[in-house]
Amino acid sequence: MDDKQMMNILDRLLEEEKVAMLANVDEDGKPALRWMTPGLVRGQEGRIYAVTSPKFSKVAQLKKNRYVSWMIQKKDLSEILTIRGRVELLDNPSLRSMVMEAIGPKLATFWKLNDDETDVVILETVIKEIEYYVPATGTREQVAIAREESK
Repeated sequence: MDDKQMMNILDRLLEEEKVAMLANVDEDGKPALRWMTPGLVRGQEGRIYAVTSPKFSKVAQLKKNRYVSWMIQKKDLSEILTIRGRVELLDNPSLRSMVMEAIGPKLATFWKLNDDETDVVILETVIKEIEYYVPATGTREQVAIAREESK
């Protein structure tokens, strides 16, 4: 499987499932997990985007250690993707507009916690590798993602 095929699987699972788990390291060096609503932005290949409030603890955590993992799975666990990469915290109005267009309609829970649409930080995960796992068959494939530098 090549990187484009893997990104197509990622796109499909994000569209179907809408949510994923983000894993990072907290301020004390301990693992932290949280549900997020990530998405892909056309023209920004090899990246996953999400938004958060600058007031949430994950922002300080990610400034200290930018390495993360994402896990996206089908509800029946028939397909599981694990993504490893590095997060960039961005404040780019043009990119914010594209990210909001891609994932904004799926952010109902986020808006209950952060009611100011302009007070957001973009989390851009530059994907290093994706692992695709199908438990029923034991199929496991890992692909390094080729990408351009962040824009």
